[in-house]
This record gives sequence, C-alpha cells and structure tokens, in this order.
Amino acid sequence: MTPFKILIYCWLLILSTFSWNATAGVSGLLLVAQHNGDHYTLLVKDRTRAYFELPAGHSEAGDKLNDGQIDLETSYETALRETVEETRGYLGRRLLTQASNSMQRIRYGEFEMFLTHIPMFDLSEISNIRVPKKGNWNPMREIIEYAWVNIRQLHNSKGTMVTDMQGQTIYVHASLPAEIKIAQAQGWFK
Repeated sequence: MTPFKILIYCWLLILSTFSWNATAGVSGLLLVAQHNGDHYTLLVKDRTRAYFELPAGHSEAGDKLNDGQIDLETSYETALRETVEETRGYLGRRLLTQASNSMQRIRYGEFEMFLTHIPMFDLSEISNIRVPKKGNWNPMREIIEYAWVNIRQLHNSKGTMVTDMQGQTIYVHASLPAEIKIAQAQGWFK
C-alpha cells in the first residue's frame, strides 16, 4: 500500500469516529410532564455517576445497530435510543417519536437535547422492570435511579443540588440548570 493510500485510509478511519450531525457530541431527550400545573423533567442516575442527568448518550455506528450501514445515527436517533435503553424500554420509541420533534432542539456545547412531552407516571413503573443479568442487556442496567424534578426549581438553581418530587435532595449535572434556562427562554414550558 502506498503512503498516500495509507494516509487516506487513516483520514477516513478518523472521520468515521465523528458524528456529522452532532460533531461527536452527546444527545438526549428533555422529558417533560405536567403535574398539578407544574412542569417536571425525568432525570436518570447512571451507576457510575454521583449526579442525575437527562437520558442521553453518544452516537453509535450503523454496524453496531444491525442495519448493515456504517454511518452514524443522527443526534435525534441517538437521543431516542438512549432514552429507550435508560428507561428499560418503558418509554418506547413510538411514544417518544410521537411526543417529540427532531427540529425542536437546543445545542449547549457538545450536548444536543430535544424537547419531549410525556405523561407523568410513577417511577416505580420503571424501577420494577426486571432486566436479565446476562447477554446484551447491559445498556438497560446502566441506570440505577430515576427522579422527577420541577423545571422551575432547576431554572432557579444556583448550583447542582435540588429537591426531587419525593422530597429527596439530589445532585444534578452541572450544566443542567443552564440548559433548562435556555429551554425556558425559548418557550419550551408554556
């Protein structure tokens, strides 16, 4: 192989690791439900983190998605897939696509989030879903806790500590209050 072909091959290999849609960033859904006139968002806590965040993740290459293609999924597709995985399938893709719009998004740094209106539900409905211990079920075991948090409280937060709907003090991802302020400014919670 000539040096030029090696260079081209390496360049293509490097480019294949980046998402053209989200510039190799992370994307997720801002899941919003109304309860007693207030807006709440569903947050998840990964077993490896000390804080709650929106369900989100990195884009996967098509060869990992069983579609035979080698392109990366879009940031919207990533947000849908990650939310289905991180809610143990409880919030299915069909419900999420009907409740969201791929064009209604906010970009904050490398993070892209999409507004999704869902019905309020009891968190035990997700927590009680049993997941097999072996096989390809690891993505559905990443999340160990769920919390509903009032959007107003996130918007007014001066730090990363907030109270969830159950009255428990939790820590949220450091950028979440700023992301909520942007969403509020764009009229997402009317």
